[in-house]
Amino acid sequence: MLIDRPNWPGPRGLLWSHLVSDESHEELHAFARLLGVSERAFDRDHYDVPETVYERAVLLGAEPVPSRELVVRLRASGLRRPKTPKTPPTPQTPKAPKTPETPQTTETPQTTETPQTTETPKTAETPPVPNR
Repeated sequence: MLIDRPNWPGPRGLLWSHLVSDESHEELHAFARLLGVSERAFDRDHYDVPETVYERAVLLGAEPVPSRELVVRLRASGLRRPKTPKTPPTPQTPKAPKTPETPQTTETPQTTETPQTTETPKTAETPPVPNR
């Protein structure tokens, strides 16, 4: 069992320590119960414990170590659990500014060639178109 000095400001105006095991999470939970620390104080791979528990933890066998060493040894044990976001981040795409809706028109591409028209000569067989 490892514990760092109570250097972290926390609730109730107390300073807080981190209590970890470099053996197993089971050992950590058992030691926390022995100290009377609530399971609510468990965070991924350690317990946050108030300064009022520090001396008792050391008397019961927790090894006092600097915070940096605590993290190094926790990582080396393979028990370090990285932080994970509570909700996965979603990519933010910039939204286009809102503009009044305009009907979409289909434009015919312009060509540089002049269209040639050819008229079909009327023959006697083509009936005349009535005027209306």
